[in-house]
Amino acid sequence: MQRIGRLCRFLGVEFSEYVTWQSAPLVRLATALTGRSGSAEDLVRDALCRAYGRWDRIARTGEPHACVRGLVVAEYLSWRRRFTPRSGPDVVHRLAGLPRKERAAVVLRYYADLPDDEIAAHLGWRASTVRDRIARALQSQR
Repeated sequence: MQRIGRLCRFLGVEFSEYVTWQSAPLVRLATALTGRSGSAEDLVRDALCRAYGRWDRIARTGEPHACVRGLVVAEYLSWRRRFTPRSGPDVVHRLAGLPRKERAAVVLRYYADLPDDEIAAHLGWRASTVRDRIARALQSQR
């Protein structure tokens, strides 16, 4: 992920190029969050619409993928729809029972492989809160 950010900064990636490169990984992340592929595509579309209006500023950060990933998580947390999976593996069903922020924290840790400080930045928590909430979420699923 850091390599993508450096490439975007170095190449001055346009929004359309970024979408071409990263839409599939963003949809996979959103699918892990929502539990539904159709909802995930809607979620990514909405987040990318928000990113488009801010692309000049996002591209200047040097880490556009982190910013857009943050928009996907924020969009997921703000959606009023209930994301309950209709079918899928047991893990998806178990994740669906977690509160939204805890679910997002678990997905960002184990799916996106992010460190505590990045997860905390996405969710507006401290790193210690991230560790505590993930531990509680995992304990509740055992």
